[in-house]
Amino acid sequence: MSAVRLRIAGALALLACALVQAKIPGTDPPLPITVNTPPSLTNHSSKLIIIREKVQFELVCEGHSASKQGDEQAELEFLWKKDGVFYERDSWRVFQPDNAGTLTFTQAMEEDAGIYQCLVKNSLGTAVTQYTDVLYGHVGDFSPPVVKEHSVRNGDALHLKCDKIPVSIPPAQLMWTYRPKEQKKNGMMWSIISEPAGGGDKLEGLPQAVDEDKRIAYDEKGDMYFPYVTA
Repeated sequence: MSAVRLRIAGALALLACALVQAKIPGTDPPLPITVNTPPSLTNHSSKLIIIREKVQFELVCEGHSASKQGDEQAELEFLWKKDGVFYERDSWRVFQPDNAGTLTFTQAMEEDAGIYQCLVKNSLGTAVTQYTDVLYGHVGDFSPPVVKEHSVRNGDALHLKCDKIPVSIPPAQLMWTYRPKEQKKNGMMWSIISEPAGGGDKLEGLPQAVDEDKRIAYDEKGDMYFPYVTA
């Protein structure tokens, strides 16, 4: 009778052990669950880019879409719009790697200016970047050259206006120039000056920059003021 009881007690102990083992977490293999996510942006260009002729620039667009089965990169599609229309690369100057969004313009041209936006897509959604305004940088010219003659006496005040300032991107710094007395034929003159490569003396006959003078003042429009002139 006692042997039978021992066998029953042993069987119950084995059953309890099996039940406890069944409750231990991590003993069963995980179910193969794959959760794809919509794309998200990880990097993009700033709101404003100023380009220069024949100088390389980039429009950055990087995105990610996780697949939780191993967190591998899910397949993404990168598209660009320029001025609201889908952008088609039709020049050897523009390069975009496969499965990537960044555009590289190897030699910038004026036609590349515009408002760009990148779209990152997969089967679950689309992410879009902020707009990037690409401006073509240049310095405007005073055309035709403006030459004005002013007759003043020693000690007179003088106001010289900087009219019809040309548009430049980014805004250019204004500079007044003059011709020395022995070269001056038509009074004060303003224009773009050039200097010899590598510095050195200015070329003979070219306008020279107005030296710093405590008497001279300038306003935000570029006008120059002399409280009094001297011979």
